[in-house]
Amino acid sequence: MVTVSGKDKGRLGRADYVRVGADGRPVEADAPPSSAETMLHVVLAQQPGVGAVLHTHSPAATLLSDRFARDGALRLSGYEMLKGLAAHGTHEATELCPIFENTQDIPAMAEQVRERLNDPDQPLRHGFLIRKHGLYAWGADIAEARRHIEVFEFLMDSDDNRRIEDPDAIREFLAPFGIWYEKWDVEGRLGDSPTDEEILAEYQPEIDRLSERGGFVTADVINVKPDTPNLDAMLAKFDKEHTHSEDEVRFTVAGRGVFWISPDASINNVDGPVFSVEVTTGDLINVPAGTKHWFHLCDNRQIRCIRLFQDPSGWTPDYIENVHAEGVLLDVEGTTSSVKFVYDVMFPFARRELAAYLQHAWETDACQAACEQVAADAGRASLAAWAAGEDRDPRALVEAEATRLMDADQKATGLKQLQGLIWKSGFESGEMVAHVYPDVPPALERWRAAGADLRIYSSGSIQAQKLFFGHTEQCDLLPHFSGHYDTTTGPKREAASYTAIAQDWVLPPASILFLSDITAELDAAREAGLQTGLLVRPDNAPVEPSHGHAVVASFAEIEVTAA
Repeated sequence: MVTVSGKDKGRLGRADYVRVGADGRPVEADAPPSSAETMLHVVLAQQPGVGAVLHTHSPAATLLSDRFARDGALRLSGYEMLKGLAAHGTHEATELCPIFENTQDIPAMAEQVRERLNDPDQPLRHGFLIRKHGLYAWGADIAEARRHIEVFEFLMDSDDNRRIEDPDAIREFLAPFGIWYEKWDVEGRLGDSPTDEEILAEYQPEIDRLSERGGFVTADVINVKPDTPNLDAMLAKFDKEHTHSEDEVRFTVAGRGVFWISPDASINNVDGPVFSVEVTTGDLINVPAGTKHWFHLCDNRQIRCIRLFQDPSGWTPDYIENVHAEGVLLDVEGTTSSVKFVYDVMFPFARRELAAYLQHAWETDACQAACEQVAADAGRASLAAWAAGEDRDPRALVEAEATRLMDADQKATGLKQLQGLIWKSGFESGEMVAHVYPDVPPALERWRAAGADLRIYSSGSIQAQKLFFGHTEQCDLLPHFSGHYDTTTGPKREAASYTAIAQDWVLPPASILFLSDITAELDAAREAGLQTGLLVRPDNAPVEPSHGHAVVASFAEIEVTAA
């Protein structure tokens, strides 16, 4: 049994599993499609003693799968938690977690896994990583598989695995991204309160060496401290993702700060997950031109640095407001429109009108198709068979099942179809008018005028999207959009969905900007190669600061250039 494709794995029901054969295909006719990675599960499940396989996408596992990819495996040893893995009876054990390169050719990857499982020298034992993707672990049953996942995730999230402190190791890690790193000797070179001129004079030999290497023509000293005028405004700019048209070179004379780097293969030679570099006294770092990054000043809000420039006028930061994109892909809830409207107006309306809609529209083809889908989602062969089996009125069965799904906040396809039909009547009668933020209509006008193609990607059905944007408070916004995608394309938190959208759009992924309020969706889009922006609207849930996506509060902040 494998989970079906396109379902929130945190809200699975009985109907969300499909039985597959040795070839990974469903064995029952009309069964929903299984997960895209089914063959990996099948290969593992065919091993003696394996009764359950689990797969996660945690930040730590994803980051480490890339960091240790050149080694071919992540080696874990000396941890007490290793005793949680079957057959490890001591903390002195060593667990080798192999790393496989990610590919869309799942059968080929499955064959690599099969070969490694049968490797007499280094067989797979409890888990493996897929580069920039996630972790697989297995066990005799679901409890053991979950325990193995938890052991791996705990160890991968430890500072020992995520933090590098040796200068040579730091230099080696950063070099593939085109980032210079050096550790300069600072002991006894300056007094307690040196002037900017004294700092530049003392480090002139190093400045000259770097200038020859990187073509720098001038240098200065920046001194940021708690009483710096307009400090909060300055730090807000530092803390926002941006790029520079030339290299950003800083040597830290005193203080601490953190560079967050978002690598891009077109700039940094290799892709990779977001990572951070803490700079302290004696650290030199060079962030290459065009690299997406932001800088966070540590808690004491104080740092003093030498900066080197190729252009005497200094660095000019380019924020997400200046975006080159041929296509703009928009989420709806929390992005174009308030979360409250969806939860406080649309969902209650569908719940309130459900019984009446089923009563008056029962004989229509649209209603019958939606109800048959509700039955299919519940794992039934047909609505008629379901009603006969339970000796109940089919209308009452559908109403009860739809109510149950709404209570559980499950986004089942049949429920979405029913809700869409009910909302259609509400929008067309004028009982409902869709909310969009006031910055949205003028932005859509600007972006289209600039030549960008605009499309929607929402968990709501395509029919519901069209109804929504065709009946907004301001006007009919539907003509602005040339395409719509919903979860029939794929789950919004999986990179493959965004790859499929780019292919359907016939655009390179890097030429598409995706805007959403959900970091997991943005992470998936970025993994597929799209540009991303996080919307921070008044009613949205708070997010952790280390997500690595450019942050905007309004569409008014974003200017798109398509040509």
